[in-house]
Amino acid sequence: MGFKKLQKFNQLFIDQPIQKDQLMLTVPEEVLRKGTKTHLEILTRYTRNGIALVLDDYYPDEELPAERILELGISRVRIASEKYMTRECEDVISDLRKKGITVIGKNADSPETLSWLNSCSVFCSSGTMTGIPVNEDEMILDSLAREQA
Repeated sequence: MGFKKLQKFNQLFIDQPIQKDQLMLTVPEEVLRKGTKTHLEILTRYTRNGIALVLDDYYPDEELPAERILELGISRVRIASEKYMTRECEDVISDLRKKGITVIGKNADSPETLSWLNSCSVFCSSGTMTGIPVNEDEMILDSLAREQA
């Protein structure tokens, strides 16, 4: 994720009818937890250049609170699915939303999980959802359309 990739993205935006605000790149939470200062600078460079980052498998704690990810310009997260279906996770999702962070669900592989995610007011969810495969690209396009409406 270096400077050359950012240049390639900028060229993509010039060559293709793709708007920066319509592209979301997924970053594993581990990158923020174990990444070097250089990694963090690169992520900040992406967000400053208008590329939205989604922090994957995120769950806030003292080491990586929501305020820290907001400082880095990350305002979208996918909650670690192993934390689902608990009152604590519901509270975490509510708190993240109050701080202006868009929460995206994943691994919605049962009607119960999908219903729980919906009750938590996540922005959108991906997964097999009652046996129907969901293409994540379509989910992202649908979510962007809802954001713009």
